[in-house]
Amino acid sequence: SSTNMVLRSNNVDLETNALVYDDMKCLSEDLLVDEDKKVKANSILICMSNGSKQHIGKVAYIQDDIDYAFGGFMGLILPTKDIEGKYLYYSCVSHHFKHFLAGIGNGIGITNLRFSDLSSYCFPVPPIAEQEKIVAELDCLSGIIEKKKQQLKELDNLAQSIFYEMFGDPVENDKGWEKKRLDEIGKVITGNTPSTKDESNYSSADYCFVKPSDIAKDSISYISNTEFYVSEKAYINSRQLPKGSVLTTCIGIIGKVGILQKDATCNQQINAIIPNKDIDAKFLAHVLFMIRDVLTDVANAPIVPIINKKEFSSVSIPVPLFSLQQDFASKIESIEKQKELIA
Repeated sequence: SSTNMVLRSNNVDLETNALVYDDMKCLSEDLLVDEDKKVKANSILICMSNGSKQHIGKVAYIQDDIDYAFGGFMGLILPTKDIEGKYLYYSCVSHHFKHFLAGIGNGIGITNLRFSDLSSYCFPVPPIAEQEKIVAELDCLSGIIEKKKQQLKELDNLAQSIFYEMFGDPVENDKGWEKKRLDEIGKVITGNTPSTKDESNYSSADYCFVKPSDIAKDSISYISNTEFYVSEKAYINSRQLPKGSVLTTCIGIIGKVGILQKDATCNQQINAIIPNKDIDAKFLAHVLFMIRDVLTDVANAPIVPIINKKEFSSVSIPVPLFSLQQDFASKIESIEKQKELIA
């Protein structure tokens, strides 16, 4: 196989900003790649173009020379002598930089970022010694955060193990529980977005307005705060979702799951279930989270995956006795308390 490899957008993990080598593209061994098209030590690899806007501007820090090219939709930022590469990297993963990116990068059919856009971004440049001190502190903090993430992941794995022990595989339904459609175990609602033309819809922050970005990808979210809020008027005139409603994303990344901790509403990229009285919200959330591959398979679209309300409602899940659901929920509540102590 070829050792002439190219790094593309999918080789930068969106969540961790780490380089991943799971899906490398091989070039012909006969193809000569210019040195200025290869990644360099102490540089920043950045995604310049992607069909999904959330991937635009994602970066990876290149610590050592790698004899790999970078693809046409990628860019390489080489720091000047007065800039520490890792300091520049931390600047590029900051909330300030992400806010800057949110206002640019629009294209037709594909989203693009230009180096002329990046040239307008300004960040503080202290002396090298101060940059190195900041990098050391952020490296230490990142290590602590990573350790906490691992602890949280282990607790999530424990919750999943408890589910399997009590109920078996929800896809195979190897314990033979009665199965019901999602629209049989609760009211299914697809969200909507209150008109932005009516300023009164957003004149006060009365109710959480949930978007997919408010729901985590790798664990169940307990949603009590969101990035956007709507007024009471907008809430009354929209899809009202009471505390305890279970939400799951239905466009793009299918099957992210959240539970509302207060009354809220959501946009049209989310399907919600208001569970019946004999369905525990925590149990339902875990079932949906564990069958997200099934939901993804149901999603029918050639470019952007989407599962509509009718398709979502027709999905069946195993429904054990309510007392067992409650027993499971009690165990999950104990795990969530442990997670709160870690976080």
